[in-house]
Amino acid sequence: MGGQFIRDEVTTIESLSHHSIKIKTSNQNIKAKKLIISAGIFSKELVKNLGINVPLETERGYHLMLPQQQLLNRPVAFAQRRFIITPMQTGTRLAGTVEFAGTKTKPNWKRAENLFHHAKQVLNSPIESASDQKWMGFRPTLPDSLPIIDHCCVNPNILFAFGHQHLGLTQAGITADIISDLVHHKKTDIDISPFSVNRF
Repeated sequence: MGGQFIRDEVTTIESLSHHSIKIKTSNQNIKAKKLIISAGIFSKELVKNLGINVPLETERGYHLMLPQQQLLNRPVAFAQRRFIITPMQTGTRLAGTVEFAGTKTKPNWKRAENLFHHAKQVLNSPIESASDQKWMGFRPTLPDSLPIIDHCCVNPNILFAFGHQHLGLTQAGITADIISDLVHHKKTDIDISPFSVNRF
């Protein structure tokens, strides 16, 4: 449909006027009439370019994959142990634990490895560790657990869609609908005032 995908690192964003936005990347300058900032935890630094400070922090979550499949036939959450076992096509995922440690601190892989010990305690089947199948991700979180979905106060043609915490994939569709309405100056289906960037 005429779109172009560019993989690059955005270094600065500058609002030249309400209809002119300059995006500087590692390799080029791009001029745009409209811009949507939707970069998870990395949105914090991008909006800072516009003089806006948001209290966005990362909840770092961990998981560990076991090679065995069909240990369970449905996802099960263990409230006392604070973790979840999820059967998947590629194995069994053990997920849980959260830490506030920013984007630059090295991963604490003991958090993922501890999930294996929890699984051994609750599963009847013998399980094998897959220590090379560890993952850590950044969940962009705001103090009230709501995202920011809004126009930028500096330039209404810059829009924000970030801070969805643990629910990025779940809320992606409705967020896209809202952003599409804002881009096209349409009334949104829901009241988006709770998601204002100015609430902090």
